[in-house]
Amino acid sequence: MSVWLILLIVVAPISVAVSKKYTTAMFERLRGKNNASRAERQLIWLPAWITGLALIVVPWLAWAATHLAFNDNARPSDVISRLPVTGLLGLISVVLIAVTLTRARRGADDGAHYVLLLGTLALYLLFAAELFFVHDLFGNRMNTVFKFYYQAWIVLSIVGGYGAYVWWRYHPVLTGRSMWISRTGIAVLAVVAISSFYFPVASAVSKTLDSGLGPNLDGLSFLEPRNQEEKDVIEQIREMADVDDVLVEAVAERGGSYTDYGRIAGSSGVPTILGWLGHERQWHGIDDSFVDRQGDVETIYTTDDENELRGLIDKYSLTMVVVGPREITTYGNIDMTLFDTLGDRIIEHGEFTVFSINR
Repeated sequence: MSVWLILLIVVAPISVAVSKKYTTAMFERLRGKNNASRAERQLIWLPAWITGLALIVVPWLAWAATHLAFNDNARPSDVISRLPVTGLLGLISVVLIAVTLTRARRGADDGAHYVLLLGTLALYLLFAAELFFVHDLFGNRMNTVFKFYYQAWIVLSIVGGYGAYVWWRYHPVLTGRSMWISRTGIAVLAVVAISSFYFPVASAVSKTLDSGLGPNLDGLSFLEPRNQEEKDVIEQIREMADVDDVLVEAVAERGGSYTDYGRIAGSSGVPTILGWLGHERQWHGIDDSFVDRQGDVETIYTTDDENELRGLIDKYSLTMVVVGPREITTYGNIDMTLFDTLGDRIIEHGEFTVFSINR
């Protein structure tokens, strides 16, 4: 929350500075003021405001209608409860969209306009993520929020840099209420920024100390006290692998996510037939494109039919076969005679044997 608050506080000055005169002119017109000057009237381009409203109202109504119509547990109060967030993001987005389009029509091509365009995009991404999500294996909006907010964070970081410059430049000349708001913003920003420094420092220290390994940039160093043999095998494969190599290693029976399955392929950079099945299902949505792969991997390690094995090797263009503790645990005692027939043992290290397949 603190990092978002920092960004929004820094982004606010540039948003207000660029859009203030346009929104003021529009609101004066809505209030019925008819004595506006020609310059003020040129600040209002109705198609821009209509476009902004349409881009907000239409998606919001579509969400409300589909939510109430298709969700069994939906209640009218759900629509009301989402208004504080979606309404605020929607209102800001309408203003930014309208001002961006109006300034573009007037020929604006300065840095402020580019930053305004980025800010508009970021806020609209946040608005969209509050209404819709891409259905995945989890069946909730977690991944949609994560992915959309991540992009919005990057874009707002750019806008925030320009916003900080505008704030720094104009703060000394502010007076009255504007100066009070600016000083309050600086105070809040300072408190939030200082408090934000705690987490990266504390987490870095705690994670480093808890690992027992000390500071290290080697992502495989955790294997040294646990499985030095596997680390050595990974490094050897990495050194000898060619760009066309494909290896096979054991696939977990149930998902395998966040386990040591797929570690050799993932750490060496050599593609494999199938890694974490759970993640593949999550990102593909359906498993039609890889439904046979888990069974094929099992067949490679358990078949005693040379032609069947050769067919699977050709099917996946295999060049390496890994036989280690995970393969034996998953598939039982593995007869490596066929692998010797079809290739050579290029690595024999402790409990690990890696075959190079002659193709």
